[in-house]
Amino acid sequence: QGRFQAVSTLIDGDIAGHENQTQNHVGSAADEESTDPKCALLIRELVKTYPPSLLGGQPKHAVRGVSLACNDGERFGLLGINGAGKTTTLGILTGDLQPTSGEVYIGGKPLSDPATMSMIGYCPQVDPLLDLMNGYETLWFFGRIRGIPKEVLEKRVNDLILQVGLERFAHKPCGTYSGGNKRKLSLAVALIGDPRVLFLDEPSTGMDPEARRNMWTVIEQVSAERCVVLVTHSMEEVEALCTRMGVMVSGRMQCIGSAQHLKSRFGLGYQVEIRTLPARVQDCIALCEAQMLAAVVEEVHGGYVRLKVSKDLDLAAAFSALEHNKASLQILDYNISQCTLEQVFLKFAKDQEEETGHVGGVSIQGAMEAAEMGTREGNHGSARSLSSAPYSTLQVEVADPVVAEGDASPVVIVPSARRSPVNFENDPGAEEKQ
Repeated sequence: QGRFQAVSTLIDGDIAGHENQTQNHVGSAADEESTDPKCALLIRELVKTYPPSLLGGQPKHAVRGVSLACNDGERFGLLGINGAGKTTTLGILTGDLQPTSGEVYIGGKPLSDPATMSMIGYCPQVDPLLDLMNGYETLWFFGRIRGIPKEVLEKRVNDLILQVGLERFAHKPCGTYSGGNKRKLSLAVALIGDPRVLFLDEPSTGMDPEARRNMWTVIEQVSAERCVVLVTHSMEEVEALCTRMGVMVSGRMQCIGSAQHLKSRFGLGYQVEIRTLPARVQDCIALCEAQMLAAVVEEVHGGYVRLKVSKDLDLAAAFSALEHNKASLQILDYNISQCTLEQVFLKFAKDQEEETGHVGGVSIQGAMEAAEMGTREGNHGSARSLSSAPYSTLQVEVADPVVAEGDASPVVIVPSARRSPVNFENDPGAEEKQ
């Protein structure tokens, strides 16, 4: 915990309170039986750090002290841009990855207990289907792997096929399914073992709007008796399904709460849109600036104007001012709306740390630039040599004096920056070498 103290600044005070709640659910490592069995999923100070590569560099901190508690009947949405740590977190929760530190409990039992595997259902982003097996056979196959008795499995398979809406395709090979039907079957596979905790990674990808809403209905139905963790980039899906959500940035959970809570606490204020005659736009802007706190014009097109105002706006006074002046300012229509969840997400996402890919002690950028300049400004013989070889050897400036003391000259082999089209014609294997 001390290692990440400098980088784990909490933006939302609710996270501190949530972490305190996770402490109340879990006992000490020596007293695992004191863990609250009523909590379906408990994550406490989860950390995953990848070691530096053999060439050096810095370790990669994928997950930094994430804590979370979810009960039965709760649908939790996990949001974050690519590289935020969502997939790594999900990999740890499903047992695919080992955490560097931290604790995970499923139904009151530590994740290291083999009994927890029967409590987990997972719908991955890549469909775990075999093209030559049909839907019915696929569910039967995964059900038998789960150890479900045959007399129970047959009814469960039939019920799931009806529930996800695959009755027309159940006896057709999975390779002939559309992307949406594959996602339906993947959800059914995750549910075949009747898990207590269900992890869904982009469950509605590739679905048309009608199929997506049917999928949401199924998820709502099955979540009544279990905890559901949903990883998605769709703000609409999160608002439609999730009772709570969290935003991950650079491996840290930056905020947790309901959609309305996040909008109220982290929103950028309200948005006022007015349509009027083009000649009255400035009058409408003047009214808003006089009657609404911190009104700022964001967009004006003809008779349309959009303003951003403070989140402390008095809604009653704002509506009253617009309604009383509607006739005199020739306002055709207006609306005042709260910021969207997407705007809140983008506010956190812009803090995501960029991956630099820097290798400590070695500087190849300057060497590559020098080689490129050599092909442009140097002697023609050098340029021809560079363009005629499938690979070029570049001398690398070494910043580490320990490395520099070695006898061998450090080199890096990089693909040739220039290739002559003639070489490709004369050498049939040149393209493969390139």
